[in-house]
Amino acid sequence: MWKLWKVWCMTDCQVTLLSERRKVPPYGLDGGEPGQTGKNLLIRDGEEFPLPGKGSVDLRPGDVLSILTPGGGGYGVKSS
Repeated sequence: MWKLWKVWCMTDCQVTLLSERRKVPPYGLDGGEPGQTGKNLLIRDGEEFPLPGKGSVDLRPGDVLSILTPGGGGYGVKSS
């Protein structure tokens, strides 16, 4: 299950991101499948730019910071 966070910028500012699981998905336990990776995006003038999991970015008025956080990995072997 995804959780979507959106932050609309109203003035010039700098944002620092400290997020995990953007390249390597969360692992599953006891035979469970791995989860999905998250995604950080800068939306500027209608265009999406991927952002790293960790770092700082300068924002301008009208920019949108979009953070998609996935759930964790699965637990147990999938039943048929």
